[in-house]
Amino acid sequence: MKNTLIVTLLFCFNLGVQAHVGEHHNNQTHSRIWHFQDKTIATEGYFLYAKDEKVFIENKARKIQSYDINALSWVDKNFVKRRVEEISKLNQSTIPQIENKAFDNSILYVLAITFLLFFLRKSKRMQQISVGFAIITCVFYACKKATVDTTTMPTTTTTSSITIPATIDASYSVFKPDVSTRWDAAYFYIESNGLPTHNMMVGITNWQQQVPIPQNYTGTNAWSIPLKPAFATSPLSTKTNFMKGAIAIAANGIPIFNPLNNRGEDSYLIGELDQWGGHCGKADDYHYHVPPLHLESKMNNKPIAWALDGYAVYGSKEADGTTMQTLDQYHGHSIGTEVYHYHGNTTYPYMIGSMRGKVSLDPNTAAPENQILPQALTTPIRPPGNPLNGASITTFASAGTNSYNLEYTVSSKKASIKYSWDNAKKYTFIFTDTDGKTTTQTYQGK
Repeated sequence: MKNTLIVTLLFCFNLGVQAHVGEHHNNQTHSRIWHFQDKTIATEGYFLYAKDEKVFIENKARKIQSYDINALSWVDKNFVKRRVEEISKLNQSTIPQIENKAFDNSILYVLAITFLLFFLRKSKRMQQISVGFAIITCVFYACKKATVDTTTMPTTTTTSSITIPATIDASYSVFKPDVSTRWDAAYFYIESNGLPTHNMMVGITNWQQQVPIPQNYTGTNAWSIPLKPAFATSPLSTKTNFMKGAIAIAANGIPIFNPLNNRGEDSYLIGELDQWGGHCGKADDYHYHVPPLHLESKMNNKPIAWALDGYAVYGSKEADGTTMQTLDQYHGHSIGTEVYHYHGNTTYPYMIGSMRGKVSLDPNTAAPENQILPQALTTPIRPPGNPLNGASITTFASAGTNSYNLEYTVSSKKASIKYSWDNAKKYTFIFTDTDGKTTTQTYQGK
């Protein structure tokens, strides 16, 4: 009988060591390579669980990543479905957990009483009963410890180390074919001619005599969004950085610059921007300086832009259509299982307070006029204009194919610029001043 007691002790100890959640994890699944619908690799790792149309995977670096199930390949979607069904059956077949924190201590008391009865009772029958009761108690305890309580599964994840290209493409698809997209393993590329489909320039009261012309944001000069964003150790503030070049690309393919111009002034407050938040730079390149919130009505809760650090920019609402929640010091946040993202609004800093993600800086530029690389280049076709004091742009309209007419007033007197270009990229500008005098200039683009 003493041998039986020793076996019982070893049995109970062995159950306590082996029957834990970690062993269930290793037995339920194996590391696998996960693919997107376009057959590109998403990640390699272990299936953890699925919730709200997302699958949560622990990668080889032991970080949890989440992916939209519908963005995965047909094989992976079926794998997730099978795993969910298997886990559901497993949870239904296990002994329910007892929500009593005293249970772990009470098991010790039960065992103590059992073995006390073993030594005090001389009846062989009573000794057998006590040993049997001890074994049953240990088994119940082990199963209780091994049962997975799905209510304790995490509801948040670390920032995803990869952005699904289809997620970014959903934003830019709203404006196709005016915008073209493609991607490789490192970047998502946006191509456009730099001219939005909405009107431009009207409302500017602080003007440098630049007008919007097409830009060659295509091929190797396309805008680039990194597909593997990562948080910066020390996020760079837009108050003291990035006053040159774009910091994000709107869903309609138009770049978004820092709300502060290269002199550190708020472009919106000093009248440099039109009714849509944009104006033209020295290369006659149209761009925004504040988030294009007017695009939000077309986006169906998709991001209105993507920052050059790889994180999305939403408007006044969250991805699920609810009202925007409190923002952090970088003008963004992460809600629930969502990846970190920014929001645009109508007060400074308007969109990005600091660049939350890591970015590469142009070594030839210094703060505050440092710029992010890669950065699409503009190609000027004429010398930059000079500020025209007192000018206010009143009209901007198409004057035919590849032709526009811009009207403005100075001291209540009207003036205009009519310009056009042909297929050989020859540009013709007709300037009419406030006295009615007309001047024509031509420029050859590259």
